[in-house]
Amino acid sequence: MTFGAAIKSCFSQYATFSGRARRSEFWWFYLFTFLVQLPFSILFTVLYLATFLPVLEQVDADGSLPDGAWDDANWGLMVIGVALLVIVSLFLLLPSLAVTARRLHDMGQTAHWMWLYLVGLSIVTFVMAFFDSEHGANRWGPDPKAGERVPPPGYAAPPPGYTTLPPVDGNPPPQA
Repeated sequence: MTFGAAIKSCFSQYATFSGRARRSEFWWFYLFTFLVQLPFSILFTVLYLATFLPVLEQVDADGSLPDGAWDDANWGLMVIGVALLVIVSLFLLLPSLAVTARRLHDMGQTAHWMWLYLVGLSIVTFVMAFFDSEHGANRWGPDPKAGERVPPPGYAAPPPGYTTLPPVDGNPPPQA
Protein backbone atom coordinates (compact mmCIF):
# COMPACT_ATOMS: atom_id res chain seq x y z
CA MET A 1 0.00 0.00 0.00
CA THR A 2 1.34 3.42 -0.90
CA PHE A 3 1.48 6.51 1.29
CA GLY A 4 -1.45 8.19 -0.48
CA ALA A 5 -3.57 5.04 -0.53
CA ALA A 6 -3.04 4.57 3.21
CA ILE A 7 -4.08 8.15 3.99
CA LYS A 8 -7.14 7.84 1.76
CA SER A 9 -8.07 4.50 3.34
CA CYS A 10 -7.75 5.81 6.89
CA PHE A 11 -9.79 8.94 6.25
CA SER A 12 -12.46 6.98 4.33
CA GLN A 13 -12.72 4.77 7.42
CA TYR A 14 -12.45 7.77 9.78
CA ALA A 15 -14.13 6.10 12.77
CA THR A 16 -14.36 2.48 11.62
CA PHE A 17 -13.01 0.25 14.36
CA SER A 18 -14.01 -3.03 12.69
CA GLY A 19 -12.12 -4.82 9.97
CA ARG A 20 -8.41 -5.21 9.37
CA ALA A 21 -5.58 -2.82 8.46
CA ARG A 22 -2.33 -3.93 6.90
CA ARG A 23 1.00 -3.06 8.46
CA SER A 24 1.79 -0.62 5.65
CA GLU A 25 -1.52 1.20 6.10
CA PHE A 26 -0.88 1.65 9.82
CA TRP A 27 2.72 2.85 9.48
CA TRP A 28 2.07 5.18 6.54
CA PHE A 29 -0.77 6.81 8.51
CA TYR A 30 1.45 7.00 11.59
CA LEU A 31 4.06 8.84 9.50
CA PHE A 32 1.35 11.13 8.10
CA THR A 33 0.11 12.13 11.57
CA PHE A 34 3.70 12.80 12.67
CA LEU A 35 4.38 14.99 9.63
CA VAL A 36 1.13 16.93 10.05
CA GLN A 37 1.62 17.53 13.77
CA LEU A 38 5.32 18.42 13.50
CA PRO A 39 4.90 21.98 12.13
CA PHE A 40 2.16 22.73 14.66
CA SER A 41 4.39 21.45 17.47
CA ILE A 42 7.25 23.62 16.23
CA LEU A 43 4.90 26.62 16.02
CA PHE A 44 3.69 25.93 19.56
CA THR A 45 7.28 25.72 20.83
CA VAL A 46 8.27 28.99 19.14
CA LEU A 47 5.19 30.78 20.52
CA TYR A 48 5.83 29.32 23.96
CA LEU A 49 9.39 30.61 23.96
CA ALA A 50 8.29 34.00 22.58
CA THR A 51 5.78 34.28 25.40
CA PHE A 52 7.86 33.14 28.36
CA LEU A 53 11.47 34.09 27.56
CA PRO A 54 10.84 37.84 27.97
CA VAL A 55 9.24 37.13 31.34
CA LEU A 56 12.12 34.94 32.47
CA GLU A 57 14.62 37.65 31.54
CA GLN A 58 13.09 39.80 34.28
CA VAL A 59 14.07 37.41 37.08
CA ASP A 60 15.85 39.28 39.88
CA ALA A 61 19.12 38.19 41.47
CA ASP A 62 17.18 36.47 44.26
CA GLY A 63 15.18 34.40 41.71
CA SER A 64 11.88 36.26 42.03
CA LEU A 65 9.90 38.06 39.36
CA PRO A 66 8.98 41.71 39.77
CA ASP A 67 5.32 42.57 40.17
CA GLY A 68 3.52 42.74 36.83
CA ALA A 69 6.11 40.66 34.97
CA TRP A 70 3.44 38.32 33.63
CA ASP A 71 1.38 41.25 32.38
CA ASP A 72 3.88 41.80 29.57
CA ALA A 73 3.56 38.25 28.23
CA ASN A 74 1.83 37.95 24.87
CA TRP A 75 -0.88 35.48 25.91
CA GLY A 76 -2.83 35.87 22.65
CA LEU A 77 -0.09 34.19 20.60
CA MET A 78 0.19 31.42 23.13
CA VAL A 79 -3.55 30.73 23.01
CA ILE A 80 -3.49 30.62 19.20
CA GLY A 81 -0.59 28.14 19.23
CA VAL A 82 -2.28 25.88 21.78
CA ALA A 83 -5.60 26.05 19.93
CA LEU A 84 -4.04 25.09 16.59
CA LEU A 85 -2.15 22.16 18.09
CA VAL A 86 -5.22 20.88 19.96
CA ILE A 87 -7.51 21.18 16.91
CA VAL A 88 -5.10 19.28 14.64
CA SER A 89 -4.47 16.62 17.29
CA LEU A 90 -8.19 16.09 17.92
CA PHE A 91 -8.88 15.87 14.18
CA LEU A 92 -6.28 13.08 13.84
CA LEU A 93 -7.13 11.26 17.08
CA LEU A 94 -10.13 9.23 15.94
CA PRO A 95 -8.66 7.89 12.68
CA SER A 96 -5.43 7.08 14.54
CA LEU A 97 -7.29 5.05 17.13
CA ALA A 98 -9.39 3.38 14.44
CA VAL A 99 -6.41 2.30 12.33
CA THR A 100 -4.68 1.02 15.47
CA ALA A 101 -7.74 -1.09 16.32
CA ARG A 102 -7.88 -2.46 12.77
CA ARG A 103 -4.12 -3.19 12.88
CA LEU A 104 -4.57 -5.17 16.09
CA HIS A 105 -7.43 -7.06 14.44
CA ASP A 106 -5.19 -7.87 11.49
CA MET A 107 -2.79 -9.60 13.87
CA GLY A 108 -5.65 -11.58 15.42
CA GLN A 109 -5.71 -9.47 18.59
CA THR A 110 -8.60 -7.62 20.17
CA ALA A 111 -8.63 -3.82 20.22
CA HIS A 112 -8.92 -3.99 24.00
CA TRP A 113 -5.11 -3.81 24.01
CA MET A 114 -5.60 -0.07 23.45
CA TRP A 115 -6.79 0.28 27.07
CA LEU A 116 -3.07 0.26 27.88
CA TYR A 117 -2.98 3.83 26.52
CA LEU A 118 -4.78 4.98 29.65
CA VAL A 119 -2.00 3.76 31.93
CA GLY A 120 0.87 5.01 29.77
CA LEU A 121 1.78 1.69 28.17
CA SER A 122 1.10 2.60 24.54
CA ILE A 123 4.53 1.18 23.68
CA VAL A 124 2.98 -2.30 23.91
CA THR A 125 0.58 -1.69 21.01
CA PHE A 126 3.32 0.21 19.16
CA VAL A 127 5.58 -2.85 19.30
CA MET A 128 2.70 -5.18 18.42
CA ALA A 129 2.11 -3.19 15.23
CA PHE A 130 5.42 -4.50 13.89
CA PHE A 131 4.14 -8.10 13.84
CA ASP A 132 2.91 -9.69 10.64
CA SER A 133 -0.75 -10.21 9.78
CA GLU A 134 -2.59 -13.34 10.77
CA HIS A 135 -2.73 -15.65 7.76
CA GLY A 136 -6.19 -16.29 6.39
CA ALA A 137 -9.50 -14.89 7.50
CA ASN A 138 -10.14 -14.22 11.15
CA ARG A 139 -13.16 -13.03 13.11
CA TRP A 140 -12.58 -9.44 11.94
CA GLY A 141 -12.55 -10.14 8.23
CA PRO A 142 -10.66 -11.66 5.31
CA ASP A 143 -6.89 -11.49 5.01
CA PRO A 144 -6.03 -8.23 3.17
CA LYS A 145 -2.75 -9.78 1.98
CA ALA A 146 -4.23 -13.10 0.82
CA GLY A 147 -3.56 -12.40 -2.86
CA GLU A 148 0.06 -11.49 -2.19
CA ARG A 149 1.08 -14.37 0.03
CA VAL A 150 3.44 -16.89 -1.56
CA PRO A 151 3.27 -20.45 -0.26
CA PRO A 152 6.47 -21.83 1.26
CA PRO A 153 8.71 -23.87 -1.07
CA GLY A 154 7.37 -27.37 -1.58
CA TYR A 155 3.75 -26.46 -0.81
CA ALA A 156 1.02 -25.86 -3.33
CA ALA A 157 -1.04 -22.70 -3.15
CA PRO A 158 -4.36 -23.21 -1.35
CA PRO A 159 -7.49 -23.17 -3.49
CA PRO A 160 -9.46 -19.90 -3.72
CA GLY A 161 -11.69 -19.34 -0.72
CA TYR A 162 -9.60 -21.60 1.53
CA THR A 163 -9.13 -20.36 5.07
CA THR A 164 -6.66 -21.57 7.66
CA LEU A 165 -8.92 -20.98 10.65
CA PRO A 166 -9.99 -24.05 12.62
CA PRO A 167 -13.72 -24.60 13.06
CA VAL A 168 -15.22 -22.73 15.99
CA ASP A 169 -17.93 -24.61 17.92
CA GLY A 170 -18.17 -27.14 15.12
CA ASN A 171 -19.19 -24.51 12.56
CA PRO A 172 -17.05 -24.15 9.45
CA PRO A 173 -15.11 -20.88 9.10
CA PRO A 174 -16.53 -18.15 6.83
CA GLN A 175 -15.55 -18.44 3.20
CA ALA A 176 -13.94 -15.48 1.46
